[in-house]
Amino acid sequence: MVLKNKLEIIDSVELARAEEKISKKKAVELFQSGYLDKLDMGDIASIYYLGKKYDYKLINYYDVDKNGSVQIIKNNDINTLTLITCKKNTDKQTVFIFELNKEGKL
Repeated sequence: MVLKNKLEIIDSVELARAEEKISKKKAVELFQSGYLDKLDMGDIASIYYLGKKYDYKLINYYDVDKNGSVQIIKNNDINTLTLITCKKNTDKQTVFIFELNKEGKL
């Protein structure tokens, strides 16, 4: 059963594909707008999955060299969202770690 959603899609596979497409488009918009350069601790990132909204709070971010790979250490005790973006006009990338808000347990 698919949850009620704004896209009015009833097939779960079709809904997941539509949400992925929207998420990718939004990610490009975020990068191009420079908004990611302005993120600060405690900021919220929201993800919609199968008609449900999940809010994540920014708990850490750091810069790494842009060399084609990033090592991320996973904490299995919390649900996280990781965003990695290139920093414009540099040889660095920024890694953002968000923690799922307790109200939005998966």
